[in-house]
Amino acid sequence: MDNNEDVDFHSEIIFLLGLIRGNYKHKTLEYARKLTKSTDDYTRDRAIIVLGWLGTTQDTEILEEHLLNDKNSKCRAWSASSFMQMWFKSNSEDLKLKSFKSFQKALTRETDYFVLAVIIGAIREIGQKKFDISQKALDNLETEKIDIAKIKVQSFLAKTLNLN
Repeated sequence: MDNNEDVDFHSEIIFLLGLIRGNYKHKTLEYARKLTKSTDDYTRDRAIIVLGWLGTTQDTEILEEHLLNDKNSKCRAWSASSFMQMWFKSNSEDLKLKSFKSFQKALTRETDYFVLAVIIGAIREIGQKKFDISQKALDNLETEKIDIAKIKVQSFLAKTLNLN
């Protein structure tokens, strides 16, 4: 990774290293953090996914930055999914609140239905609420149902975050 300029190589290798986890988790995490700054969409996409698998609460700032500002919709979606993956590992209340705050900001500006579906799916898992929308409706990007669920999710986040 250090001596290779092949962007496609970096994308695939970081993803494989993330899958393996193993003894080089710390070094893999360093590479993933670095590669989230890549100008190549696919490389950022893979690095963001690896952050979800291996990252810590320290990485929530990186995920939020991509969730809110990345021009690539897949990178925004995988950022939301990575918050959920981190939460699955730690089940931390602090991570839950950081995720919810990031999701709340994202929902006010996001227009891509794929990204919205991933955000709503992540909130469903972390918040353990269904919001009257099925996973199938999210997977099929049923826009009317997503729009209705988005309103419910925003209300839930506002109540949840005001309680804390």
